[in-house]
Amino acid sequence: MDQAIDDGTTFDFDRIVDSVVRDLVSVRHRAGSRWVTLPLLYPDGSSVTVRIEAAGEQIRVSDDGFAYRITESIGEECAFAAAAAQVARRWLVRCDQTIIYIDVPPDTLFRAICDVAIASWQVAENVCSAVDERVHQG
Repeated sequence: MDQAIDDGTTFDFDRIVDSVVRDLVSVRHRAGSRWVTLPLLYPDGSSVTVRIEAAGEQIRVSDDGFAYRITESIGEECAFAAAAAQVARRWLVRCDQTIIYIDVPPDTLFRAICDVAIASWQVAENVCSAVDERVHQG
């Protein structure tokens, strides 16, 4: 379906929307893992991506250290552990020194992807926002 723009040009509405929607979520296969890119952006503008891999009879979903690397890139890697622990409790995921993750049965994979993605985003957002507040206050 062609749509007219105020200046008289037209565009193929369906093609454009379908193309953008297809790009909202993507998956890459590499070395037994899958990396799923989601339509959520970290404070630095990069897409939130989770890593999915087999973990025995379960599936591990992790942020593969993306939130940590964002905090590291602004010199705030020391803030990661506390921020991640707080967010992990809220979203019922786990964290170690650099990674946010959860191991789940296959039938809960959808929820695990969502929880890890939002937790990873929230850790990066919380740390970056705290830095931004300090800079602007002082």
